[in-house]
Amino acid sequence: MLIMKSVIKFNWGMILVCGWMVQSCAPPAATPETNPIETREIEEPNPEALKHFMDAQLYMNQENYSMAVLELQEALEMDPGAGAIHVSIAECFWNLGKIEKSERHLKSALKVNPADTDALELLANQYVVRQQYSKAETMFIRLTKLKEARSDYSMALAELYMIMKRPKDALETFLTAYHSFPERLDALEQAAQLALRLKDLNRAQDIFGKLILVDAGKVSYMNTFADLVILNNREKDGIAILNEVNSKYGPSEERLSHIASLYYRTNNSEEAKRVLNNIKQEYGLSSTVVSLLTSIYLEASEYDSAYKYSNEFIQHFGNEPGGYINRALVSVNLGNHDDAIEVLLPVSEKFIDNYSVQYILGTAYHSLALEKQAEQFLMRAMNIYPESKGVKHTLAILYDSQKRWVESDSLYTDLVSSDSSDAQALNNYAYSLAERGVNLERALALAMDAIELEPENSAYLDTVGWIYFKMGKLKLALKFIQESVQIENTNAVVLEHLGDVLTSGDRLSEAADIYKQAFELDQENMRLKGKAFPE
Repeated sequence: MLIMKSVIKFNWGMILVCGWMVQSCAPPAATPETNPIETREIEEPNPEALKHFMDAQLYMNQENYSMAVLELQEALEMDPGAGAIHVSIAECFWNLGKIEKSERHLKSALKVNPADTDALELLANQYVVRQQYSKAETMFIRLTKLKEARSDYSMALAELYMIMKRPKDALETFLTAYHSFPERLDALEQAAQLALRLKDLNRAQDIFGKLILVDAGKVSYMNTFADLVILNNREKDGIAILNEVNSKYGPSEERLSHIASLYYRTNNSEEAKRVLNNIKQEYGLSSTVVSLLTSIYLEASEYDSAYKYSNEFIQHFGNEPGGYINRALVSVNLGNHDDAIEVLLPVSEKFIDNYSVQYILGTAYHSLALEKQAEQFLMRAMNIYPESKGVKHTLAILYDSQKRWVESDSLYTDLVSSDSSDAQALNNYAYSLAERGVNLERALALAMDAIELEPENSAYLDTVGWIYFKMGKLKLALKFIQESVQIENTNAVVLEHLGDVLTSGDRLSEAADIYKQAFELDQENMRLKGKAFPE
């Protein structure tokens, strides 16, 4: 922001031509008889007035403002229309603490010449110091509209808006400053940061897009722009800007990697692979390229290619966790949890602070019913990322299976209270309560909330039916469980529930057929075998 001048130093040539007498260089007021752009001839200043003015300047340089005022008043009597004299007197009075007199002389200078930049600057800064911000705003706006306006006038106005807690006006003014003075990249940077503070992410993306077009080499611009593109779901706009930057400055590995990632996010995997393979040919192998290629093939269920690239990652970038994680994910997707553990366990200590390594190990052990090991790694993941819903869900199920209900209930309560749209947590908590036969009204309310969120979810319909069964409401139980079976009839647990409801309603023959269907799906279940084939 412009700051208060301590001493005004005048260019004597400018005083003689313009600063001394406004009629020497400024147009007169337009009248029917005069041309509005006509200028008067340059007049020489009054020699005696000039002598007093110069003496005053010496006193000002010595900070003897009282004597300077006396000299300037003499000069003003001899040349009352000289705006420069009013400005100098104003500064003297300001330094003497006579604020109102200073303001009065600056206004007199502006009456002489409304475009007197020294008077406008001084008056604007005085208003800022006096916290008369609206008046300061008026002065800075006048400065920005001058034909000879400087970039720092707009910057000062923008910063004044920040003081006035008008960040939106500040943002627009910074942008105006940049458009008027493209060399002021700092104005564009300030606008970008303000847009982020205002959480105007679309505006921020557009401004950072301009920044990378001006300065493509600044990594922070590029990374922020890429993040904003993803947050705004404007991947196609991001690709267009990055391609424009590449066209202007030539391609770079970093920009191409961002483009490939954005293509991947728009489900254009073929373009993403094309760009990534170009990067490999032009710049060689990088962890970013190999990791993204693995993710693309994983999502496409092309596990052979995903396996190949994850191993390539491990081979070339063994000190980074990404390759091990992707290799383990290939195994998890193939249902080979033993192999996932074999990949990650040897590096679990090396990457002890990596959430994904610990979480995947925990879920793999949980899938193998090795609960002690599962809990160990899940707790590690929880310590790394305490807000992880995935960890909380898995741990809650684990504790529930071990009848550690205080711990499981605590996790479920946390999940549903922090996110009322978490249908899975609502359902699982309700089912846990139903299985224990406790707090069934609460269980029913939770299950109904889950159904409201996902009315066609067969598992959730079964939970509601099972709760009604536990309440002894067989008709309602049968209704919901039959709806569940109509949607999904290959779940042995749901079929067993249907058989139990039919049995309670003395529909034994129908129940026997349902139990047999369930046993066909789960032939390791001895309880089901006893129901399907009673002795």
